[in-house]
Amino acid sequence: MINPITGNKAYFLAYMLICIIFGMVQASIEFFIFGTSLDFALADSIVYNFLFFILGIAIWFPVRYMSFSEKRIMPSILNHLLLGGVMLAIWIVSGYLIIKLVIGGDSLSLQFLEQSMPYRSVLGALIFVLMILLYYLMVYSENLKQKINNEASLKTLVREAELNALKAQINPHFLFNSLNSISSLTIRDPAKARRMIIELSDFLRYSLKHKEVEETSLEEEIQNITRYLEIEKIRFEGRLIFEMDVPEACTKLRLPNMILQPLFENAIKHGVYESLEPVTIRMKSECDSGFLILTISNNFDPGIAPRKGNGIGLKNISSRLKLIYGKDGLIETSGTSQVFKVILSIPIK
Repeated sequence: MINPITGNKAYFLAYMLICIIFGMVQASIEFFIFGTSLDFALADSIVYNFLFFILGIAIWFPVRYMSFSEKRIMPSILNHLLLGGVMLAIWIVSGYLIIKLVIGGDSLSLQFLEQSMPYRSVLGALIFVLMILLYYLMVYSENLKQKINNEASLKTLVREAELNALKAQINPHFLFNSLNSISSLTIRDPAKARRMIIELSDFLRYSLKHKEVEETSLEEEIQNITRYLEIEKIRFEGRLIFEMDVPEACTKLRLPNMILQPLFENAIKHGVYESLEPVTIRMKSECDSGFLILTISNNFDPGIAPRKGNGIGLKNISSRLKLIYGKDGLIETSGTSQVFKVILSIPIK
């Protein structure tokens, strides 16, 4: 950590201004109140305040590497008293010798200089104590700032780990389903099995490519969903219909990657699996009040008992949205006797 005064232009200028003002006040008091000569008042003020300017910067270095310890409080106090005494002695003695050299044989000025030493010592001690306290305040402020930054970095790492854990719960689930489907297709329709393997390869390539990327465009996410649906269409053929209503203005907006695939997986699981009739999955998007609104709906056969699930997909999406945007209520579900609907509200950055 560099000296906060010399390392910051504003602090340095303020420190210099304070020394100049203090020097002007000192010279004015000595000349107008104590009746010293103008030459002595100016010389005394310039010498002592210049020395203070230098020593005030120099004491930063011992202060920076000295700290109070709860186990060794007395040695810490003694170290600081010793530092203050040494600095004060240097300031007083050096200033006295330089002023004495400057004023020469001026006995009145020399007499005033010697008589003012006790007052200079007390004033100098107070100033050095204030300087040390100021430096410790700066050290504390810098340490606190560093601690806050470290905590923020740690929170970011934890957040990324949570997001990766949530995504890891989704991807294997889909992969296992796809591999089971390919396994069954290799027996009854090898050509479709080969086609499904190619589509699955493209889908997984996209997943790995965007694994460390938090957001992607809606256009890329739709392309990925299309790959996913092509894989499922090989299994369900005409029973799976996909309709999309996405305005061009919405396609460039950003959203978390791989956020839609679990919703379509649920729509297929709860709508297409058990249905003998075609099931239509619709996706509609719109921009409203600073949000990208995505609505995914699917019809289902009310006469067939729904497949049981543990809701991992919806829970993961809700958790990811809360982690990324820091808001609740960004996913809503609703349903009628024949249609199930999921609405995502993605904040537009």
